[in-house]
Amino acid sequence: DVFANVLLRKQIETDLRVSREELRASQERLQAILDNSAACIFVKDLDGRYLLVNRQLEKLLRLTHQQIVGKTDHDLFPKQQADIYRANDNLARQAQNPIYFEETLLQEDGPRTYIAVKVPLSDRGAPYAICGISTDITDRKRAEEALREAEAKFRQLVESTKVIAWESDFKTNRFTYVSSHAVELFGYQPETWYEEDFWPRHIHAE
Repeated sequence: DVFANVLLRKQIETDLRVSREELRASQERLQAILDNSAACIFVKDLDGRYLLVNRQLEKLLRLTHQQIVGKTDHDLFPKQQADIYRANDNLARQAQNPIYFEETLLQEDGPRTYIAVKVPLSDRGAPYAICGISTDITDRKRAEEALREAEAKFRQLVESTKVIAWESDFKTNRFTYVSSHAVELFGYQPETWYEEDFWPRHIHAE
């Protein structure tokens, strides 16, 4: 019996060691995948403490993994930002579905805008953590703003010079912009120019 107990104990120890090694290898593979993502990826517990972060988030915050894990947003960010992040985490938890948020992070070169998708992680239906993936969309937002400003300046110029001008989508045959002088000249009500069939009925009517 003593010999059998020794063998059993050794087998249990071997199984535990193998399980730990397999778990460690699995965690290392997961971390390698996360670290090669261009997005910031993190997992927080329900109290907002970071459980896992990837290298991109470490680079963004200029902190090490050890300096982030175990901390909350209120330990890492200004209160106003941290309050927003925490509120969004709670919304994701309550929704029990992925939710998208537009979040801002203040940095040395100015505010950066991120699209963050947050989803609760659950065990048998009970949430135990929040996983988030944040993608920097600052350049896209700046390009969109520059385009809006250019369009506004163009329309101001058109209106000030009293030229006949319009913009249209040739795929749908619908006007997207009509100058006030064109409206006055042709006599159609402004809202009718944007109707779906205005172009074929009035401009290219046969």
